[in-house]
Amino acid sequence: FLYWSIRIYADVFFAFIVLLNFYLFYKYSDNLNIKKIVLLALISALSVLTRFEGYLLFGSIGFGILTSNYLKIKKHNVKNIILLIKNNFLNSFVYLITFLLFLLPWFIYKNPLNSSYFQEPTGRSYDLSMVITYVVSLLFMFGFTSAFSFFIFGYKRVLNIIYKHLTLSIFIFTELFLILLWPAAIPRLFVPIIPFIIFLLAYFINNFINTKSSGKSNLYFILVNIALLFIYIVGQYFFKLQFLINNKILFGVLILINLLAITSLYFKKYIVFTFITLVSVLFWSFSIIYLHKNNFISIKNIAEYASKNITGVVAYNDVS
Repeated sequence: FLYWSIRIYADVFFAFIVLLNFYLFYKYSDNLNIKKIVLLALISALSVLTRFEGYLLFGSIGFGILTSNYLKIKKHNVKNIILLIKNNFLNSFVYLITFLLFLLPWFIYKNPLNSSYFQEPTGRSYDLSMVITYVVSLLFMFGFTSAFSFFIFGYKRVLNIIYKHLTLSIFIFTELFLILLWPAAIPRLFVPIIPFIIFLLAYFINNFINTKSSGKSNLYFILVNIALLFIYIVGQYFFKLQFLINNKILFGVLILINLLAITSLYFKKYIVFTFITLVSVLFWSFSIIYLHKNNFISIKNIAEYASKNITGVVAYNDVS
């Protein structure tokens, strides 16, 4: 997240729009009116103009408006759900029409289905290694290797949170599915969902720290942490992914830091674990910046040289 936030890309601004729309949606959801729905529609439209994933945000918020107050239904049978949708239909219609009217000039000017963006994945081979790259990137995007162990041991609460926040869950899962289908943009596409998952991760870490666990349960938890660290090491050995640190010295330091974090968990030194996790996140983030520091000055220098000394078309991409 830190690396992408200092580059001239729309991802972090798009993440801000997503956060803003969900914040307003949850603030207004108990008392929706036309003005509030129009505001939500305008923000959704702005997200589409920022990044293509805005359509996922539009659909998620639209679903939330259509099923507003579903948690207040005493019995979730077909009859009550249909009645709920009928009651929310007008609000949903206003949301859709506002969204379309705001985007209509853009649609007339440029058909989004003709965008060259859809050509981006065509030059990439979609195979098992790409799927593994997706999984490994997802597991270790937090800056420390133990993160997903807290999700694994809190899976029952995860299911409960998904049920209570279906609107947000739809956006997160459709975004994750899109990334799987669009591997050319890994890990950048994770940016807009990271804030939400971080909130959830912090919740599970706090819950783990404040819950007394048996010795057997704690042993299983530590074994999962060790397994995750092993997956990280093996994954980098074979794939050498830039954003999982492909420098041997920095990689070795990260392994040592995360071993210390797992050790502190084993001895239930949670303040120490929190501090080491912070060290890992900072070290990981700034290591990524360090490893990419020469990319753009190199491109600038090459472009200047080419413009002065070479005739014809000069091709480049953003990393080479």
